[in-house]
Amino acid sequence: MNSLASEILHVITDLLQDDQQTLTQLTFVSKALHDVTTPYLYKSPSILTFHQLTRFSRFLTSRHYDCIKTINLQLIPHRWQHNIGQVLESILQRTHNLERLDLGFCNLDPRRIVSAIAHCEALQYLSLNGVRNVTDQVVLAFVQDHPHLIELDISSAVITDSSVYAISRYCPSLEELDISGCEHISEDGIRFLTQQCKHLRYINIKDCYNVIPEDGEFDGLPTTTDDIWETDEEYVSDIGDVQGSH
Repeated sequence: MNSLASEILHVITDLLQDDQQTLTQLTFVSKALHDVTTPYLYKSPSILTFHQLTRFSRFLTSRHYDCIKTINLQLIPHRWQHNIGQVLESILQRTHNLERLDLGFCNLDPRRIVSAIAHCEALQYLSLNGVRNVTDQVVLAFVQDHPHLIELDISSAVITDSSVYAISRYCPSLEELDISGCEHISEDGIRFLTQQCKHLRYINIKDCYNVIPEDGEFDGLPTTTDDIWETDEEYVSDIGDVQGSH
């Protein structure tokens, strides 16, 4: 196995990148396979229980931290009851190449998590869906450090238009935003967002009961019966042009 060209080993490993059990077994076959397989194994670790998360945090080395690009804790049952924040924070502080972080309904302090990922310049996606104590201050602290953000889910957060203004100013590349259930956001925030974020193609404002546009104001945006707005660049540009003329 050690005599195989590294390109072949990479092809084999790439085909198995979603099979973490097999990848783990390959790390014991040879040093060459161990070196090739490790980045794939830690790129997007499968974490299905709180116990797995705890064990994962204990055995990480500096090389492992550099390999991590996605952390998704959405599959951990009862994650709103476990003290996930304390375990996760120690991982995030040493992870520098993180691109996607999904923490929906996790039991954690969002202020500490935002602080722990401030150095993750490559971060493109964050979900704090259903996480308690996500406030305007938390959102501002986060977006200031992540101008390249593409997707953000802060549904059910206790935020106001101040958060939407901050997102609009600091995240010009934003494409998708979920603020459903954020009842204190108004049409003013949505209006400013569509003007500033020219790449925006999806907005979820379901149950944002304080968003009350003027008659016909947002007719350029296709709507559905559950108040989910989907936009593309042409629609956003049209809205911005109309509002800029007033």
